[in-house]
Amino acid sequence: MVNDACPKTVVRLAVGLLAAVTAVLMFSPASQAASPADTVDAAIAEIVASGLQVTRRTSQDPGALAYSQVSNACTARCLAVQGTNAPAFQINCTPAYADQKWEAQAGGADVFRIRNRHSGQCLAVQGANNVDGAPVYQYDAVGYADQRWFGI
Repeated sequence: MVNDACPKTVVRLAVGLLAAVTAVLMFSPASQAASPADTVDAAIAEIVASGLQVTRRTSQDPGALAYSQVSNACTARCLAVQGTNAPAFQINCTPAYADQKWEAQAGGADVFRIRNRHSGQCLAVQGANNVDGAPVYQYDAVGYADQRWFGI
C-alpha cells in the first residue's frame, strides 16, 4: 500500500546502482570513448531520469563501494534482510550493518540482480508471484526471472 503522504515512492540508491550502471555503460561500444567522469555523470542522469534519486557517498573501505544502502524516500528507512530465504523489510538505517548493504549486479540489457552483502543472496519475488503485495525474499543467486529487476 502506498502512503498518501508520499504520492510517488522513490528509492534512494547510492553508489551500488551507480556502479552497476556505470559498469554497463563503460562496456558498451558507444561509451568506450567517454571519460570515466562523463560516464558516471551520464549514468546519474539516466538514473535520475528513470525516477530514482542518487546520492554519491564515499567509503574508507574500497570494497564497500560496490554496496549501498537502499532507503525509501518517504520513510527514510533502509531495506534489510536477515537469515537465509528471509523476507526483506525496512528498518532504521545503520551504515555498519552488512544486512542493509546491497549491490546491483548487471544481468543483461537494463536488467540487474540485487545482492545482499551479508548473505550473498539476491532479492526475489516469492514464487514469481505477479500480484500487488507479493512478498520479496532473498534466495541463492540462481538467475531466475524472479531475481531480475529493472530501474523504472
